[in-house]
Amino acid sequence: MHRDINPNNLAVTSLHNPTGIIIDLDSATTSPISTNHTRGTLPYLAPEIMALKLWKQGMKRPPPYGRIIDTWALGLSMYALHCGQPIRWAHFAATDTSTTTYVSSDAYESFRAKLLQDSLAEQDSDTQDFLLSVPEITMYEAEGRVLTPVDTSAFLSRTKHSRGTLVTKRKRAREE
Repeated sequence: MHRDINPNNLAVTSLHNPTGIIIDLDSATTSPISTNHTRGTLPYLAPEIMALKLWKQGMKRPPPYGRIIDTWALGLSMYALHCGQPIRWAHFAATDTSTTTYVSSDAYESFRAKLLQDSLAEQDSDTQDFLLSVPEITMYEAEGRVLTPVDTSAFLSRTKHSRGTLVTKRKRAREE
């Protein structure tokens, strides 16, 4: 498990035949499961890690998490790269929690609805396909997440490496 997949830890190695790699293995482990909730970048932590992080003495302890947490973080990272900005869970939270930096069930449902709405509004079929795949790999319940890789080649072909960050064509157009 990598345990810290986020846009800063993704790199494009080739645009000709779109290929990307995950870098920065400081938080990685070879163990198939873990209860360590101190690793990772808060907005990209899966709900099962947040359950461990928020667990208090006297409550039923949440189960350990597995490699599916990396699938969650990759889906959110690809979405953040598509939007050209990091995930901000406070934006999706139903209550007035402007300081919320991690996922909650209500924020996730709002995020999922926005994904579906955005996928219908986009003109580009590759972008529609990508936006429709994000909910599959970021299901709130770990058991529902897709384990198979999602084809991101069309997405990667529209990115460029710029000053140490990935920038989508959509964001470049806004900047120009």
